[in-house]
Amino acid sequence: MAQQQVAVLLQQAVNGDLKGCLQGLKTLSESAGPAKEEKNNFKAQVSIELRRVFDDKLEAELSAEELEKFLNIAKGLSDADVAHEAQTLQIFADLFDARTIEDSKKYWTILEENQQRLVPVEQLRGSLRAELLLLQLSNALLARLSKVIDTNFSGRIQLFLSRLLPLDHKASLNLSGNFNSQNVTAFENSTDDNEVCL
Repeated sequence: MAQQQVAVLLQQAVNGDLKGCLQGLKTLSESAGPAKEEKNNFKAQVSIELRRVFDDKLEAELSAEELEKFLNIAKGLSDADVAHEAQTLQIFADLFDARTIEDSKKYWTILEENQQRLVPVEQLRGSLRAELLLLQLSNALLARLSKVIDTNFSGRIQLFLSRLLPLDHKASLNLSGNFNSQNVTAFENSTDDNEVCL
């Protein structure tokens, strides 16, 4: 029953009534119970339903206005604490999985331009779920890119990650200590110690 109510409320948000949707979802969330586990289950249910609604739209061509509408819905749900905080990143992850590299470049530009609004650094660093989802979608996108052709786009993704994640983040460290032992660098020995290199 609650799943049907969530689906109806999310459809209401898609049709333009985000405030009414948020009020209905808050009421449903409160009726789910005060326990943290019950609230998390409700958030998961809302997140799954939003993904289901978004996946239906992904089958057709998605305009920038429609994407903006879904991002605003996801951000509103996260801010109202009725959906998981990484909901906007989940929409981008689904979008990148379903689109070509050329389309993904356009959508990545939207993510870069709206990063402060959609994925604030403070929110990202406070949420393990958001950090992992960002790393997952970035690595999945990097794995699809050509090492030769898409170097510019790969660099944009890596710069984006470096701005959002701290330098000492586990994902940026070589915790296992693996290194390339096959690489041999040959150094030229100078015969004259008095030579000065300028």
